[in-house]
Amino acid sequence: MFLTILLFLLVLSLLVFVHELGHFATAKKLGMKVDEFGFGFPPRAFGFMRVPVEERRLVKEVEEVTVEDEVIEPAFARDELRRGESEETIREIVTDVIRDTVEVRKSFKWKFVWGSGEQEPEQTVYSINWIPLGGFVKIHGESGENKTDPQSFSSKPIWQRFIVLVAGVTMNLIFAAVLLSIGLMVGLPSVVDETVPSTVNLSNEKIQIMSVVAESPAARASVQPGDEVLSLDNQIFTSSAAAHDYIVSREGQEISFLLKRGDDAITVPLTAEDLPSYGQKGIGVGLVKTAMVSYPWYLAIVKGVEATFVFSWEVVKAFGNLLWNLVVHQKVAVDLAGPVGIAVMTGEAAAMGLVYLLQFAAILSVNLAVVNILPFPALDGGRLIFLLVEKIRGRVINEKWEALTHNLGFMILMTLVVFVTYRDIVKFGGQIFGAVKNLIGV
Repeated sequence: MFLTILLFLLVLSLLVFVHELGHFATAKKLGMKVDEFGFGFPPRAFGFMRVPVEERRLVKEVEEVTVEDEVIEPAFARDELRRGESEETIREIVTDVIRDTVEVRKSFKWKFVWGSGEQEPEQTVYSINWIPLGGFVKIHGESGENKTDPQSFSSKPIWQRFIVLVAGVTMNLIFAAVLLSIGLMVGLPSVVDETVPSTVNLSNEKIQIMSVVAESPAARASVQPGDEVLSLDNQIFTSSAAAHDYIVSREGQEISFLLKRGDDAITVPLTAEDLPSYGQKGIGVGLVKTAMVSYPWYLAIVKGVEATFVFSWEVVKAFGNLLWNLVVHQKVAVDLAGPVGIAVMTGEAAAMGLVYLLQFAAILSVNLAVVNILPFPALDGGRLIFLLVEKIRGRVINEKWEALTHNLGFMILMTLVVFVTYRDIVKFGGQIFGAVKNLIGV
């Protein structure tokens, strides 16, 4: 349990750090002052500031003085000069130290800040905070104040503020692409069909149950998505299509499924029945062939970017369906997970292996990007809506109204998080309680 919580905090903090790093870097690049870049949420534990200092040192200034003396020759020597001889000159160089001066050089040093100590006027505090859930960036004037300050967010042109707001989402998508590219270099679990390109390397191929229909024979027998099908009636299949054809050919007869779940092998007898939701007979399972898929590094990068776009589109569609069902049918058709649910899923992904954790972190990063771009107050998408309204109206929105709207949106979001967290605790309470008992040795 402790390791699961630690992994959850590490993954979540990394994803939020990447998101906020996008805001921070673009704000700095565009000349905006960043008051604080925090890891975790306040209250602040400690922090650092990079403050300017002056270094003074003594410098000796040296001046060279050159004196040229002409030699005075007697009369008979001048006669020689008339015959074309050159005049001899003695050059003497005199070097002397004129004065000592003090040279002033500007540099920087790191200053430690304990707790919520005072901040230097023009410096950024890089802070570590007590609540270890993500992080934040506080940009000077981000709530509409300090419009006359040239370093304020609110004083900048709309296009610059737009870049800063979308930078967090962009960074999350880039980070997801990087994780997926790395995963596809070493091998990621994927669904494969019968026609696999020669550039793809496959390993650990197996037939798995992708979905289980509610109130079907498979559901009543406690068959679960993710179960591996080892055999059907002692026959081994190498493709999901062949396994599906066999099940159809045995309609009305009992089929013995040998399944692998974790380290356990389970035998489940199933017989097809009428499935009202499908209008036909079946045992209620969807089968797919999966494998660990890897590519050469140059193709892995391309496939990683492609997978990021695919995941992003699927998440957008899922949110669209969620909102549609909520508005039209007044019900939530999908199972939402809060911090507790994500923590449990993080532990499950880590237990399956590092590549599964990489894939899970990439999907979470895409989810974070899509959620933040939603046009809801307090989110990046909500702030973009205010920029759009400002552009259309030709003048800024009252900062008090904007701040009130974002604060209200934040309260709604926190209420939703509390509600979903309560559902997670009810759903995963048994797992949590058992893990705590094992941890304390009860």
